[in-house]
Amino acid sequence: MADNETSIKTDKNLGLLSRISNWIKLNPNSALYILVLIIGFYIRLFLALRAIGVYHPDEIFQSLEMAHLIVFDSGYTPPEFLKENPNIESYAASRSWIFPLIFAAIMRFGEIIGLDYHNQTLPLIRIFLAINSTLLIPATRKFVSQLTHNDTAGVLSAIFVAFWWRLAELTVRPLSNTFFLPMLFYGLFRMLVVMETKKISKYDHFIIAIFVGLSTYIRLDLGIVVFAVFIATFHIRQYKQYFEILSDGITGWTIGILVDYSYYDRIFTVPVNWLTFALDHGDDFGVSDKYYYWNELVIADGLSNFASISFVILFYTLARILIKSKINSVDSVKSIEFGYVRLFVITVISWLISSSVWDNETHKEIRFNTSGLVLLLLTIAVALTLFIEFVDESFDADIKLIVIKYSNLGFLKNTQWRKLVLVIGITLLLANQSVAYQDRRGYVESFDDVNLALAYVGQQSNVTGVILVGLWFLAGSYTYLHLGPEVIIEYTNLRDPGSFSYNQQRLRTLISDWTEGNYLILPLYQLINTTADQLISNEQFVLDLLNNNDFTMQKSIDGRTEVWARN
Repeated sequence: MADNETSIKTDKNLGLLSRISNWIKLNPNSALYILVLIIGFYIRLFLALRAIGVYHPDEIFQSLEMAHLIVFDSGYTPPEFLKENPNIESYAASRSWIFPLIFAAIMRFGEIIGLDYHNQTLPLIRIFLAINSTLLIPATRKFVSQLTHNDTAGVLSAIFVAFWWRLAELTVRPLSNTFFLPMLFYGLFRMLVVMETKKISKYDHFIIAIFVGLSTYIRLDLGIVVFAVFIATFHIRQYKQYFEILSDGITGWTIGILVDYSYYDRIFTVPVNWLTFALDHGDDFGVSDKYYYWNELVIADGLSNFASISFVILFYTLARILIKSKINSVDSVKSIEFGYVRLFVITVISWLISSSVWDNETHKEIRFNTSGLVLLLLTIAVALTLFIEFVDESFDADIKLIVIKYSNLGFLKNTQWRKLVLVIGITLLLANQSVAYQDRRGYVESFDDVNLALAYVGQQSNVTGVILVGLWFLAGSYTYLHLGPEVIIEYTNLRDPGSFSYNQQRLRTLISDWTEGNYLILPLYQLINTTADQLISNEQFVLDLLNNNDFTMQKSIDGRTEVWARN
């Protein structure tokens, strides 16, 4: 009886495996895409959970710190979130509160169900960021598939988005530059559907309003991509669809304006102040030339060969379109060739505007052009899809002869499987190059030791005040300290030669006279100054102060940062 039951179970399992095998044979692109999606998620989950430090301080002060302030009433408020700034008017009220509200919802959820903040809520936020980052993979696949009407191009685009190291690292961060990219590209996909079908559903109204309208309100420079798509796909006969899309965008902006009005008591302040500050004072944070993004994201990151191939394939594509003489036909407009030209134009417009080609010296950061990086990866993917189709068409007869000679290669009779083999080959090449360049360029995270020290101090029961020897933005992180507003964090920066004497005296006063400050966080590298002599005097000066005021070292974080407590 037992043998019969085992036999029945085995038959059922074989039936399931057989069905899966048949489905894979019929849908090789979908099978590969699902595998890519799973691997892409695990890559992002790994990156997100190890992201204890920061790529840029804005990932704390644009989102997490403000979220902590909303939920727990403690947090450092940066100038961008203040209602007024007496020095630079446009520096205040220039960030939308909608972004931190997203993370505040997770923190509140964790508080309601009783999660441990440091060990459960913060990792939950990181998992959420990994999921959000992963959603960029299907969003870009749909966008490219709709633009090119070619599923292979969509799958290869998903592969480039999933496996390119720089994009994976940036998009798991709580930065507004990267967080809204999945929503933006899915919204653009629905826009393309609306323009092609000339029909717009309630679902489309909602998606375009929130995913495109609200996203561009929160992060105004994401509108560059929307503008580029509009230029590349413009058709005068679709004016009704453009009007409806514009109306939905205005709806999204209205939602953002109303939410921020409840915080700032005035309308339009966020986009106006953000743009004004970026134009008038962005250079105060440093400037780079017009080739900065190209040098950093293409040449230094290892995409120059792919980009060159894409440029060559553009001429091949234009020639192919002209030879077929179908530019004005429905078939041509829906072809991969026409879609590639449009995507190339979208990418070029986006990069030209982001790079400020009309001004050689402007403030630039890699995260500012993450949307441009996505477009470049999609352009490369579609270019390589055209190359795959060219190879498949050119060697079709030769492949058939190989199949006749080697019967075990019979699956190559199927054009779809032949293309899939080439796609897998490109994927392996991309993955290898991505790993190599990530290793060469190095992991971008910093100050993870300081945040771990803050988290350690925050979990002690007797904390009344914290002194942090370091840069000002490190001292604002109640996100990791997670204590009430009565626990003040004071900082002093010994690395600035211009204010060194003042900060030495400030640190002496804090340690000697501020008795509430019973914990001190000491990043050893923050003692390093411009000369070796200064390094020695800084270190000895701080150690003497601590020992003379009855401080004892409690914990060392990775040998880089020490936590001292007053006895």
